[in-house]
Amino acid sequence: MSPRVSISWCASTWNRTASGALQLAFEQLKKRLAAEGLFDDARKRALPALPRRIGIVTSPTARRSATSSASCAAAIPTHTS
Repeated sequence: MSPRVSISWCASTWNRTASGALQLAFEQLKKRLAAEGLFDDARKRALPALPRRIGIVTSPTARRSATSSASCAAAIPTHTS
């Protein structure tokens, strides 16, 4: 039978680190932009029925296959003027 261990600690201060600090910075930025009115409904525009361009973002090490490129090209309608 192994001995039972109990651990406890008391913290007098708490510091945000890593993702906590990043989340806090994001929330502060969001609050500042909202105060400037950048999220107001009057500033929003309707999305187009068909976008003119579509961007695909991948990592530098992402594998590009001919099959996925061809299927993406086939799925996107083209308009000639």
